[in-house]
Amino acid sequence: MPSIFLSYARADDEPFVRRLHTDLTRAGFDVWFDHFSMPSRQLTFHQEIRDAIAARDRLLLFVGPGVLTSDYVTQEWRFAYFEAGKCVNPIVRLDGRGADGATHASQAIDGYELIPEDLKLLHAEDFRDDAHYDAHLANLIRQLSEAIPPVGKLVAVPELPACFLAQPERIKALRDLLLVDLQKPVVVSGAAARVGLQGMGGIGKSVLASALIHRPEVRRAFPDGVFWITLGQKPQLAEQQRWLA
Repeated sequence: MPSIFLSYARADDEPFVRRLHTDLTRAGFDVWFDHFSMPSRQLTFHQEIRDAIAARDRLLLFVGPGVLTSDYVTQEWRFAYFEAGKCVNPIVRLDGRGADGATHASQAIDGYELIPEDLKLLHAEDFRDDAHYDAHLANLIRQLSEAIPPVGKLVAVPELPACFLAQPERIKALRDLLLVDLQKPVVVSGAAARVGLQGMGGIGKSVLASALIHRPEVRRAFPDGVFWITLGQKPQLAEQQRWLA
């Protein structure tokens, strides 16, 4: 059975996290829950967390209002998703509150709106209604038991510079163009999908393309690998074809 790391904000119904930990453990999963699993090895708290995430197959993210304000939770899921190449499974537990702090229906923020932007395209099981807990638990157990899709290997793709500043809106626009057939229904036209970046030299086209390729959802969309080929002004096409082959 896959191993799982539980990531949650303590204000987002910690008793529920304990309950789900018990049920997932009973179902046979190896579940890392800080109340029971935190070691003491003379390492810092942050390193223990990173090591634990790196050693697990999946990260289960409990979504509630605390996700938006907890630096710890943000570091956990971002490390799992972007650096460790782990499968992140968000589940929705709580709705948010309106600007006035109200919790009544007219002011509540739907829990799915609280899912971090980078994870919004992923399926999130709905655990907000305890009356349907058993059905959603069974579905979650099935999902967590499924094989994890591979992450495509990057071949000759340049690393992002140390001073790189993310441009979320530009990367999102490119991602949506590149993966349009995986994100919404598309009428098949028979034409091959191509996405190009055009602009004067030195404005960051290559860095932007590299940042797009490093996105986990892009790498999972191309499990056979992503190849970076530099052509230049006078490309030696035969040499490039031999290298690619």
